[in-house]
Amino acid sequence: MDPFGMQSRSAPQGRRSVPFVARLLPIMIGLGGVMVFLATNCKPGPFGRNQVLALSLDDEKNLGKQAFVQALSSEKVLDERVQRISQVEKDLVTRVEYITARLIAAARDPNVLKLAKVPEDTFEWEVRVVENDTPNAYCLPGGKMVVYTGIIPVAYNDAALAAVIGHEISHALFRHGNERMSTEKAQQMAAMAAAGAFSDDVRQQQFVMAAFGIGTKVGITLPFNRSHELEADRMGVVLMAAAGYPPEESIRFWERMGKLAGGAKPPEYLSTHPSDSTRMSELTEWMPTAQPYYDSSQKQRVQVLPGLRAERQ
Repeated sequence: MDPFGMQSRSAPQGRRSVPFVARLLPIMIGLGGVMVFLATNCKPGPFGRNQVLALSLDDEKNLGKQAFVQALSSEKVLDERVQRISQVEKDLVTRVEYITARLIAAARDPNVLKLAKVPEDTFEWEVRVVENDTPNAYCLPGGKMVVYTGIIPVAYNDAALAAVIGHEISHALFRHGNERMSTEKAQQMAAMAAAGAFSDDVRQQQFVMAAFGIGTKVGITLPFNRSHELEADRMGVVLMAAAGYPPEESIRFWERMGKLAGGAKPPEYLSTHPSDSTRMSELTEWMPTAQPYYDSSQKQRVQVLPGLRAERQ
């Protein structure tokens, strides 16, 4: 009993209280391991910043190829070599391939690479058009791309589609997938250290792990993903400009995406992607950077994409 007649809140009988130093030790060891991991895998990244890349470029390519084959195995790919497709679908595939080829060439332009501060890629670029109503496109590590037909009405024209594909190419060019996986590994190492500090108390360990998970998601993972998206937007608008497509069409694309969503999106701080207004603001700021690349490019005629009527949306 304490002097005030209250029962002491010391550790329950039968369980020895763990000294503070004993709890701190696994955390210090774990953090030391995290620091070594980050320092060992730190490399120069896009726009002059540093990034953590734990996977080799060959590993990235292999993972991308495997994911590409797996993804396409369950999708309806528009490919006349595999199945009969309509003339409109053929025209769409041809147009997507042409736009992608121009963007890849722009991504290898020495002037563009100088701005991005990344080396010329050695990727095996490839794009496939998939019949899917979801307005989406993605590029896997190593350069394998998928464009869903659902993005075509939103893009509406070649230039806006170039903004979309340029954005996805930028993710691969900047090795964002590798960076996310590497950062997640560092977070897992830190989580293991936190868990080790409370290995004697399962309930306390569960509480600490839950708090750690929420904290890292809201404070690190989601902001990190949003920064990648904005970085790909910036590079994407430069790529489309260097490929000969007017960069202002990227802003019009996000205006249409915003109307499509109709406000049915989570708050930006809880999302992996920036809000449409944030993206349009960032792209507007980057117009002066992108415009000279467009001015010196082989300009392309902005056409309505195959299968769409030539009317303003």
